[in-house]
Amino acid sequence: MILVNSRRWQQFEPLVAALSPDLGRYFRASMRCWCGLEVRPYPLADWHVWIAEDDGRPVGVTGLYREVGAPETLGWIGWFGVLPEMRGSGFGTSILQLTEERAVGLGLDCIQVYTDTGAEGASGFYLSNGYSERRGPGQIGRQRSASAASMVLSKRLL
Repeated sequence: MILVNSRRWQQFEPLVAALSPDLGRYFRASMRCWCGLEVRPYPLADWHVWIAEDDGRPVGVTGLYREVGAPETLGWIGWFGVLPEMRGSGFGTSILQLTEERAVGLGLDCIQVYTDTGAEGASGFYLSNGYSERRGPGQIGRQRSASAASMVLSKRLL
């Protein structure tokens, strides 16, 4: 398993088609911004997106970002997904571990991920990989339009 840095829409397009039903309507636009085909509606301090490949074939996508004004050691996982036909085979855990390694390499000591409480598969996946629900007051990032069903999970890396 490797993470490939690419900005070629042709590489992302099949993943976007397969993952959009799970990741929502903003996923496509965000990947088009990453590939330089659209402009982000707001700036990020740092942003990385990788295609996860196993034996040369794409199996998923993952990303990390930092928000402007946020602590330099706090990052967010963005657009994490595994192709439906590859789920349940350990690919998600492998991709998450590689994402965490990249986060440490970028100087992050804590990463967070935003999901909905109704996304039981997603929240359960992160909880089983050492993430905990963040509680108490505080900003949850640009997820200002988050519904009451939103949750933030967090993990200390160092």
